[in-house]
Amino acid sequence: MSAPADCDTVKAAFPTVPFPSNCCEYDANNHVDFIDCRGGRVVSLSVADLNLGGAVPPQVFELTALEVLNLNKNSFTGSFPSEVANLPNLQEL
Repeated sequence: MSAPADCDTVKAAFPTVPFPSNCCEYDANNHVDFIDCRGGRVVSLSVADLNLGGAVPPQVFELTALEVLNLNKNSFTGSFPSEVANLPNLQEL
């Protein structure tokens, strides 16, 4: 998966969050503090304290370069999906 594909996945997982079209593109006018990329891949995603709810979106587990995932201070329900095992680089949850 590439940066545009990772960004599309992030936007599909959290459609109510106003992500820029290319979430890995950094500039002073289009910087997203809650996404970090390396080598064009999303490696850190924080959607903390955004009043999100329901099940953790399954698209999150398609971000195989993800190292940090912060879902704190939301209202996610249900058990945590076993698909977290699809994130071999995840170091912090």
